[in-house]
Amino acid sequence: MMEREDSWDTLMDSFSIIQNFFTRMRCHFCSFQLEPEGVELIREDRGVFIVNIHCVHCTRQMGVAMVGLEGSEFPEPVFEDPELTEHEIERLSNFEAVSYDDVLDAHAFFNNLDADWQKYLPKLPEPEPELEEKPRYRKGPHTGLEPY
Repeated sequence: MMEREDSWDTLMDSFSIIQNFFTRMRCHFCSFQLEPEGVELIREDRGVFIVNIHCVHCTRQMGVAMVGLEGSEFPEPVFEDPELTEHEIERLSNFEAVSYDDVLDAHAFFNNLDADWQKYLPKLPEPEPELEEKPRYRKGPHTGLEPY
């Protein structure tokens, strides 16, 4: 439990640094100095903060910012996906994580696709032709032949 409290303290110390950074700025609408109460934490993930900024004087929205702090020591989040079974999580954990270079390579690949992009898709086996089934008939009591 102590580790979680330390992590929370680190998170809040980093957030107060971000709040103080934005208090050096002025509102574009009323020219008042921004205040720490006008910087609200929306989300934090591994030292990257998403904050909502508004002026407490004129209540106008200033924007949303994504801020990263160098040297932030935050614990790695534990990946949890409620749709994956324990077996699937164990099987997928054997693979390397996707790196920044992997993402950049994929971005370059998709940007360079041309009109003939389907050549990169795996070939699917040809479906077997469906045989048309002829209806079967039996002798009916009133009409002679009726389908069954």
